[in-house]
Amino acid sequence: MPHHIQRFLQIFRYLFLIISFWGFSFALLGARSAFVHRLFIGTLTGTSISILILFIALSLFIDRPFCNYFCTMGALYGICSPLRLFGIKRNNNRCIHCHLCSKKCPMNICVDKTNFVRHPNCINCMQCINNCPQKCLSYRCLFPIQKSTQNATK
Repeated sequence: MPHHIQRFLQIFRYLFLIISFWGFSFALLGARSAFVHRLFIGTLTGTSISILILFIALSLFIDRPFCNYFCTMGALYGICSPLRLFGIKRNNNRCIHCHLCSKKCPMNICVDKTNFVRHPNCINCMQCINNCPQKCLSYRCLFPIQKSTQNATK
């Protein structure tokens, strides 16, 4: 999926989050509870099956369509993402700019364009780290802990 379209479509999950805070319960927008309720209890069995088929069809062409565009919990976690202390850190001296980290990211994040990934859609799957041929990506703290080098004398 091209990044400019991806960014536009990801706005939908934040819209669903706002709608859920405006009075709709999370059960109505929660995938599992809505599916179980409508499939086994409710009157909208056909709608539930249609939505399930739609997501199955979308997943053939788009990686993680529900997570990327409809998940309200992912949107809630994404809001807190810029505050995270741990993330994926790049060693620019070792990077050969092969862009493999961005190509392998299931959430379509441009990992190769940042020194510390704190993207709202990052799910910490570590695919970028595992596929880096130079091992220049690592999961680190944003603020490295400095070790004290003072010698204690007695």
